[in-house]
Amino acid sequence: MAADALDLTMREAVSRMEKVWKIGSAAVVGGVPDQRGASYLGEGVLWCGRCEGAIEERIEDEGWYAASRFYRCSTPSCPPTSAPASEIAAELESLTRQYLAEPEVAAAWRADRLAQLDDRIALARTVLPWCCDQRRRRKLSRSLAIRERMTPGLRVLYLNKPRRELFHFGCALANLITERVMTAGASTQGRPIEQLRDAWLEWFDLYRSLDRLSRRQVRRALGGRTEVKRIDDQWERLQNRVLDLVQETDWVYTGPRTHLTDEKPLKEPWSETPEVMPRERQSLMTWALGARGRHVRLVVTLDVDSGARINVVPARD
Repeated sequence: MAADALDLTMREAVSRMEKVWKIGSAAVVGGVPDQRGASYLGEGVLWCGRCEGAIEERIEDEGWYAASRFYRCSTPSCPPTSAPASEIAAELESLTRQYLAEPEVAAAWRADRLAQLDDRIALARTVLPWCCDQRRRRKLSRSLAIRERMTPGLRVLYLNKPRRELFHFGCALANLITERVMTAGASTQGRPIEQLRDAWLEWFDLYRSLDRLSRRQVRRALGGRTEVKRIDDQWERLQNRVLDLVQETDWVYTGPRTHLTDEKPLKEPWSETPEVMPRERQSLMTWALGARGRHVRLVVTLDVDSGARINVVPARD
């Protein structure tokens, strides 16, 4: 493999395996990092139409497991008007969907997303020689197992550290490749991408059935050492199947391309859950506004009887 030229040390291979798992499972929106400082939707981007002060979310307890969420200007001298959080969230969602529907924004998102996925897949492929070569894999597994045994008080599980590390790496890479193919759209050469998707999902199902169980618990549940051996063989088969497939570079996919509206922050109405996924939703919203190449501000008029409260105006120089 070309990745052999990098001549990774075992320590570097382990470090990159863990990095691939983390970035493969992280929520990424629009090719930009999440707004980590946003504790509520609209934090730092909503401004008062009266005094130009910051609009903030406030929460008032209404008893056990109940709270009232609303938005209010943070300036003390501004009239104390407010608006329900659900209504502000609904308008922010509407604005986000409006901008995401523009062809130029969709094209920019797709280009950013593909470039990001390509970088992550390229990083993962540098580790494949350690995972796919039997000799290197045994050496890697021994090192990981020793590290696990040196951890005091750690419960010995059937899915020990070598199995877990390789599982997380393999499934993360398979997921990245699948997402890349579905984002790019129709391709006519190679293997059906469904083969890779089904392989890592089958491996994931086995992982889920064994997670957090000790080897003794697995043996008792299955009724003997022979059945445990069968599980060992099944694990190895599914693992090798996924690792073989992720080495492929040509895939056939004839389904619809992944679209911006498939992003997780848009799966449910923001008005019904204004407190859910504030960072991810805000990241998608600010990316959509900025992807049009125009700097804007979101100005809020809280005391309106009907119609939109939020206006999109040009940003000041």
